[in-house]
Amino acid sequence: MLIKKMKTGHGIAVIYKCDNCGKYKRTGWNSIKNNKHHFCSTSCTAEWQKINLRGENNPSWQGGLSNEIIVGGYIAVRNWEHPNHSIQGYVYKHRLVMEEALDRYLESSEVVHHRDGNPFNNELENLELFKTRADHTRYHHGRKKAEPKQLAYAYI
Repeated sequence: MLIKKMKTGHGIAVIYKCDNCGKYKRTGWNSIKNNKHHFCSTSCTAEWQKINLRGENNPSWQGGLSNEIIVGGYIAVRNWEHPNHSIQGYVYKHRLVMEEALDRYLESSEVVHHRDGNPFNNELENLELFKTRADHTRYHHGRKKAEPKQLAYAYI
């Protein structure tokens, strides 16, 4: 908040009140003339932004998915109660869908596969469970070897 504007030998100086802590500070007019908010230090700026620029109040906000984000091309849901959540508290949505269908938590070795290859299609009918990563890899390698022959015959 701008308190006082005064002319000095070096230009225009202002006294303002920090929007975060309320301290008064003097600075040059050019330093603050284009800013809506004024702060006495970078720590006050950071503290104020942490509280006031979250979610919809952030100028970069583009709608968001609330508790869902995209991690590595897959939808992840924040779930702090889940025993296998990431450090940030997220669990992949396709794993949650499979766990709900099986009525148990998945082992870390189990892999959930998207049949149509679309990582955003988390319908149960599109998901398949492999016991190990090796089984999932074998499935993909076996399928890739068979597909080129089928495609070649389809175009002849």
